[in-house]
Amino acid sequence: MRRSRTAPPATYHSVMNESAVIRLLHQGLPCEQGHAPAAPFSIEALARSPLRIEPDAENASDWVEREAHGLCWLERPAPGLPAPVYITGAASSSLDAANALLKLGILPEWASVLSLSQSAGRGQMRRAWASPEGNLYAALRLPNEGPFAGTAAAPAIGGLLAEALENEGAPVMLKWPNDIMQNEKEDVLTAIPKKNACRKVGGILLEERFGALVAGIGINTKSSPEDASLRDNYAFSAGVIHTACGAPFLQAQAGNTKDSQEFVSIFTLWKRL
Repeated sequence: MRRSRTAPPATYHSVMNESAVIRLLHQGLPCEQGHAPAAPFSIEALARSPLRIEPDAENASDWVEREAHGLCWLERPAPGLPAPVYITGAASSSLDAANALLKLGILPEWASVLSLSQSAGRGQMRRAWASPEGNLYAALRLPNEGPFAGTAAAPAIGGLLAEALENEGAPVMLKWPNDIMQNEKEDVLTAIPKKNACRKVGGILLEERFGALVAGIGINTKSSPEDASLRDNYAFSAGVIHTACGAPFLQAQAGNTKDSQEFVSIFTLWKRL
């Protein structure tokens, strides 16, 4: 990976000291080159969405309006986060939204972006990544140190994500360098991956902008594209992530949260990962 010589943005605004917060981009992000990286997303829409914040995202009194560098957002505390999590509605991609925040100087290390959906999600070689509502679409800023300072960044973030998913009950494999794979069988960790038995359930794309390294992460938690929509020479079919016994992953997570609804919040899953 070639390192950018672009200087990082200006010093972060003082509000960045409040790391354990959720920031809802209720007004979206300003247009760049003719398109907005993220559309407006209201508190009410968030409460009805797969990204909802348990248990009371619809309570407007919990949110405080903040502003920095000309951008407004709604903010509420979220103990346990290492850095702010920005939540967007429909976005061109979570990476595009992250790049816009980096440009403004308000995306510190370990901060992340969660997007409801993506109209221009991308993978390796800028291949399109199908991104309907219900799946996890995140962008995570990594530190410029340790394994993330060089060519070990890709396997490092891939290995960490695979381990986190396994700890949550979804045994997966990492296909070099950026694909999250899962077998259809229970012996997911020992079976030899085969085209018809192993499916791609997630992916990671590293991009560098403004001197910062950001990992775009997509996980199929609800739906996956059909084979007919994949490129002709695809290596593996796409699939939806599941537990070792084949149960739907997010439904299995429901027993570990206060949420008894049909789905577990993507935000809750992201926070735990």
